[in-house]
Amino acid sequence: DQGSDPYAGTQGIQGGDWSHNFGMADYQADPGYAFRQSEGNKALEASAAARGGALSGGALKGLAAYNQGLASQEYGNAYDRFMNNRSSQYNMLAGMSGMGQVSNGQLGQGQMNMANQYGNNMAGIGNAQSAGTIGQSNAWTNGMNNAMNGWNDYQQMGR
Repeated sequence: DQGSDPYAGTQGIQGGDWSHNFGMADYQADPGYAFRQSEGNKALEASAAARGGALSGGALKGLAAYNQGLASQEYGNAYDRFMNNRSSQYNMLAGMSGMGQVSNGQLGQGQMNMANQYGNNMAGIGNAQSAGTIGQSNAWTNGMNNAMNGWNDYQQMGR
């Protein structure tokens, strides 16, 4: 609805055209300019009418001077509002993309942590299995050594 937003269709999120430069149509659609122009003209016309010269040359000259000064002053203000609106929209979009980057980084870090933990667990399993095998081998070796020592002792006693 362009009636409620004077910048709708001209920039940023509303129109999706970030390459749009500020122009006369944007200036003329600026609510600040239109309001000040309308109120200023009403005041000048009311003042001239009160003095009895509503359509006099002096009244028209005053209106022209007021509107020229207003136009000069308000162009910069309208441009600033346009750029502030664009900056706000850009910052909002940049913030959303930043959240996506942070989320992606955290997801990647979580996956790396999981892979490291998996690798550590597999190494622990391998260490436990090899320790069990070594322990079993040591038990057999000690048992055989004890049996051989016992046999040797028996042989020595028999002589």
